Amino acid sequence: MGIIETGLSKRMLAPVGVGTRVYTNLYSRGRGVIYAVHGEPSPASIQTLAGGAVVMGGRATFDIVFECGEFAKQLPESILAGCGWKILDEPAAELPEIQAYVAQAKEEDAKRAAAAAEADRLYKGEVARLKADPKWAHLTQVGQYSGSKEVAVNLRAEFKKLWPKVKFTVRKDGYDTVRVGWTDGPTTAEVKAVTGKYESGYFDGMDDCYHYSKNAFGEVFGDCRYVFENRSHSVEQMREAVAAVAFDYGWKPEEIPEIGTYSDGEAYIDCRYNDNQRLIYAWLEKTYPYEVKRHTQDSDCTVDPETGLCTVCGVLHGEPCILCGGRGYHALDCAELDPIEVGEPANAYIN
Repeated sequence: MGIIETGLSKRMLAPVGVGTRVYTNLYSRGRGVIYAVHGEPSPASIQTLAGGAVVMGGRATFDIVFECGEFAKQLPESILAGCGWKILDEPAAELPEIQAYVAQAKEEDAKRAAAAAEADRLYKGEVARLKADPKWAHLTQVGQYSGSKEVAVNLRAEFKKLWPKVKFTVRKDGYDTVRVGWTDGPTTAEVKAVTGKYESGYFDGMDDCYHYSKNAFGEVFGDCRYVFENRSHSVEQMREAVAAVAFDYGWKPEEIPEIGTYSDGEAYIDCRYNDNQRLIYAWLEKTYPYEVKRHTQDSDCTVDPETGLCTVCGVLHGEPCILCGGRGYHALDCAELDPIEVGEPANAYIN
């Protein structure tokens, strides 16, 4: 007989009760079994509009346990009859099978609750540590709420301490955005290592949504949705970059790009020299093929005690790994590196 479709313009055709097997592709839940019914099902009252996009009617709600170990409780009859759900034309589940699924789901619920409680404990501990850490004494701690204003204040303090000779412009753009600009100085990646701590999440273009994430640093020192970085280059630095790359690649005079300037004095490379332009900006930003030599172990790094940045490779060294004591990189025999193929660089996992 196959599967009875309940979406689009079709109505619920099969009787539904305890033991009925269902399927949904929502939240990757998959197959499940109804284990409780609240009210009297009324499949004849189900009505659809707009080709099944809108479903109404029904008098009952259902508790469903899924084979993946999750619950859906008090699901309305109209939802079960709508798009994304199917009633499987299969023999109903017997009581022992239903009880096994419920027990498994309760066990999974308990594990998730325990994991969430542990994560919350660690998060609160990290918040307390940051508040007391003298490393961040130059920053202003915020209250319960913060936004671009508080982030801008602390970013100015960070930049002044990290790069005192570089002039940064830090401007708030509305409540949730900060824009950072500077000329020459550190690379964009180095600045992002600082600004990234103040972002409250990220925008995912695949689902067109902003996803928030818990950020202990942001809770203590402020956060906002976006921090945008814009590095400019002086004519002098651009000339140095052009000369260095031209020498490396043996460019002929006619292959050397022209340097232009905007009204504010910022230098740029004419886009007619597309490939050469890419190499020049790679030199300026220390990206491929001009990236700084990466290390394979902590002993290769010299860390600035003030910033925590490696003075050679620019990696921001985190807290020591509790398993092997590594900071920027784990030791070769660290369990955190498993499973890593023999011969893979030890910096495959960075704190």
